[in-house]
Amino acid sequence: MNTLTTEMLRELLALGDEIGVLTVSVGFDPSDFADGPTGPNEVRAQLRQLARDSAHSEAVQARIDALQGRIEALLDPSGDGRGRYLVAAIGGDQIIEHRLEVPLPAMAALDDGPVLRHLLEALDEHQPAGALLLHTNEAHLLEVGFAGSKDIREWSYRVGEMVLADETSGPGPSGSTVAPGGVTHKDQQEDRVQANRDRFLRDVAADVRRELAEHDLNRVVLIGPAHERQIIRDGIGTDTAVRVLDVDHTVASDDLRPAIDAAQLALSRQHAAYERELVDDVRDRAGADGRGAVGAEAVVDALTEGRVQHLLLAPDLELHGWVGEDGLLLLDEDDPRTAAATPERRLVHRMIERTLDTDGDITPVDAAAAAQLAEVGGVAALLRW
Repeated sequence: MNTLTTEMLRELLALGDEIGVLTVSVGFDPSDFADGPTGPNEVRAQLRQLARDSAHSEAVQARIDALQGRIEALLDPSGDGRGRYLVAAIGGDQIIEHRLEVPLPAMAALDDGPVLRHLLEALDEHQPAGALLLHTNEAHLLEVGFAGSKDIREWSYRVGEMVLADETSGPGPSGSTVAPGGVTHKDQQEDRVQANRDRFLRDVAADVRRELAEHDLNRVVLIGPAHERQIIRDGIGTDTAVRVLDVDHTVASDDLRPAIDAAQLALSRQHAAYERELVDDVRDRAGADGRGAVGAEAVVDALTEGRVQHLLLAPDLELHGWVGEDGLLLLDEDDPRTAAATPERRLVHRMIERTLDTDGDITPVDAAAAAQLAEVGGVAALLRW
């Protein structure tokens, strides 16, 4: 995970409160606005229900009332961010808020700590990637991800005077316009224009490869006509870790949003396939070279030993256990070491923390990959050794 993602998660994982932590999220996708956004009203209803049902009803209601301005700003469809997320301690003054450019589900919850599942899924699925938009004689490289899109570099190509020379120096109206071999000067000019445009695209591809490495991006979506995409793909080459995706989509220079949305969709589909590959890989390795761990007990042991390179979690995984000194994680209540450890209801959060502490990656798998992971207990890991 990138530095921004890690910092966001560390801050959230450190938040706790004796009474509880309120989590509010909502998503806004303009394509779903036929009858107006319904998420804000769902969240308001859930907040009322939380205050009624809590054992600390008065404290919860008082905190919601104090947060009313921030909550309403979060739920305002005209505000910034397609996905909004807020957590607040009920008994303290800690508040954390994030706005993403990918939707989040409408939700209000009260628990021992922040509800991370949906945010973690969004951060993982929409890790920053490159998007190269190709239109007419221009190329536009952006970084796209959960924080939105930002420009990296632009290129433009203009047909030079030498390419058009035949239009001014060819035969006059009474002369023949056919060159030896039956090729017209117009054909020759078009061939030269295309050759120069292709050379321009090969130069762009070399630049894109360097820019992706400089910005630490390991995926890029190529959007535009097939011929141009193929030249760029060939120019990036196969001797790189960058995964190249193709989208056949017309890019309008005056409105890049549809092309950016198409890039995000392609990246989401690729990520779903990647999750399935991850689960298959870890299960294969667990039964072969030992570089995979499946099931809570094996993964917890590997986390304690600092061996986890990539932690995979099912969306509904909940574990209770104990946390000791020096990163010790325990599941078995009969383990004598639990006597000196602290009970932990949110052991999954501590597992995420431990993975971040050892610079590992975290993927909350979904859909088909989650069903595969459920077969081995809902948690698995690729190991360093």
